[in-house]
Amino acid sequence: CEVPIDCIGCGSNVVDRFFRVRAIPKVGEKGFFSSPTKILEDSVVGGVTLNHLAWASALGCPTALLALQGDDEAGRLIRETMEIVDVSAEFVDVSADYTTAESYVLSQPSDGERSILMASGSTSTIDARVMAKLWSQACLGRGGGQQLVPRIVTTEVSQVPLSGVAALLEAGNAAGSVTVLDVDVSPSVCVHEAGLGSFDELVNVVKLAMVLKPTRHAAVELLGLLDPKYHGANGAELAAGLCPEALARALQRASGARLVALTAGDQGCALASVHGHAVTCPACPLIPSAQGGGRVVDATGAGDAFLGGLVAGIYQRLCGHLPDHGDEGPVPRTAPALRELARLANAAGAACCESLGGLPTPGALGRVLELHGGGGVEGGGAPMAAFARSLEMDALTTTALAASSGAAASSAEAQQFQASAARVVAGVLMCGATVHVSGIGKSGHVAKRLASSLASTGTPAVFTHAAEWGHGELGNAKAGDVALLLSHSGCTAEVVAAAVHLKRRGVRCFALSCSTAAPTAQANDEDAQEGPPPSPLLGVCEGALLYGLPAGAVEPLGGAPTCSIVAMEALANALVCELIARRRLTREDFKHNHPGGSLGRAL
Repeated sequence: CEVPIDCIGCGSNVVDRFFRVRAIPKVGEKGFFSSPTKILEDSVVGGVTLNHLAWASALGCPTALLALQGDDEAGRLIRETMEIVDVSAEFVDVSADYTTAESYVLSQPSDGERSILMASGSTSTIDARVMAKLWSQACLGRGGGQQLVPRIVTTEVSQVPLSGVAALLEAGNAAGSVTVLDVDVSPSVCVHEAGLGSFDELVNVVKLAMVLKPTRHAAVELLGLLDPKYHGANGAELAAGLCPEALARALQRASGARLVALTAGDQGCALASVHGHAVTCPACPLIPSAQGGGRVVDATGAGDAFLGGLVAGIYQRLCGHLPDHGDEGPVPRTAPALRELARLANAAGAACCESLGGLPTPGALGRVLELHGGGGVEGGGAPMAAFARSLEMDALTTTALAASSGAAASSAEAQQFQASAARVVAGVLMCGATVHVSGIGKSGHVAKRLASSLASTGTPAVFTHAAEWGHGELGNAKAGDVALLLSHSGCTAEVVAAAVHLKRRGVRCFALSCSTAAPTAQANDEDAQEGPPPSPLLGVCEGALLYGLPAGAVEPLGGAPTCSIVAMEALANALVCELIARRRLTREDFKHNHPGGSLGRAL
């Protein structure tokens, strides 16, 4: 199974080259490096778009960069860094004919002042024609005839020509994606200094985006282009005098965007939605942690990290991880939910300020969550709200499982669930030798506990880590054994490989997996209806215990194992209890297997 891509972004990805100079030279003058023997101080990967994609990925949203990069040292450095920060390079077109973007930063130690020389490379060539080609390759390039439709599409006003920005936003809108535009430079810089296009083209791309993220300065200029009330010098003065919340609200109405997220530096941010709500959220205070932090080191990438947090929050909403029950869709419908989204984005921006550069460092997720829920953060929800919500989700998951297996369950899905469970129980009962229980990751922990419970209740069972089968543990398996293989996705490579090898040895294989990850019946069912192909694991196994996560039961950060683990554990318990009943195991039998500890003494 391929890694899902839920967010694709196209925009600046660059290597910043840092040089220390004694003084930044004036026009017509010579300058000198601080050291006569050390010219290049450091090379740092970043860029407006790459930064926010990396932060969104760190917060649980699978991301990919759509780009042109050279087959050069700078390009290789960017791609190596992308692998580290978990941004997919699957849709990066690499060629010796392309030039990777670089910038040269001259810094004078006396006061920290900088001068920057930009070379946007082949990113500056991504016009409408090139963008259409990149989009087509991304959507259709995975093979199998399936079209990739990302949930979120992001781009920027920074380095990509406005015609290319418009083409990407139009394609994203046509595909039903949430389109996000980062207005990183002011309109005047965009048109004059950067030469990305005309003011009319800029107005067009602003009106195409569902979500706008401008700086305060850019928002003032944009409002002057969009609303006659703010034209001219007097209008600009009027717009500049608006508070962040009023400015965000005015820009949302003028642009037609569903959401405007305006950043105002150390003043925090303001969000305004199409649903009529607008909120101001103060900057997130940098509380110290056990690992350090608590002070500003470099605020350069804070706006990019803010957008990464915003994108991650939108992604969580699209996945159903809602801050308020019933508040559905990518854009919050209530003021509290809007403020919660702002708080997450602010926390990401604050976490970015604690380290050099604009990319997340190891532990970024934990730091963002710490800042987001830490003391002193204003606008927070009810105390321990996530704690209570998690318990509700777990209860919802087990209630749905119980409803599927109860005597009153009569739907076709419930009957299929019961038949599948009976097949697995019968397979284990018929085993005259050993039951091998296997998995990896969190599923592996459940598998280890299941093997222990089976062994103590009359079913000889052992746990084997899924990765160990290919390294000699297959010698423990023989014809007549049974294997119970646990994988939430049904695609885990080590588990699928184990099933293939075990089946070849005559071991009967059964799966414990999620039904929504593997939507059809087993591959060897003669009466299986047409539909999507089964997961690789179900294609090998002869039966399965399948659970589903009911609507409303969602996992945080787009899939951190919580409800799925509860479902696995519940089915493991159900299997153990059914086998106890079928084997007519007595209390004395159990004591014989479990003589130790307080439980042994109680028995």
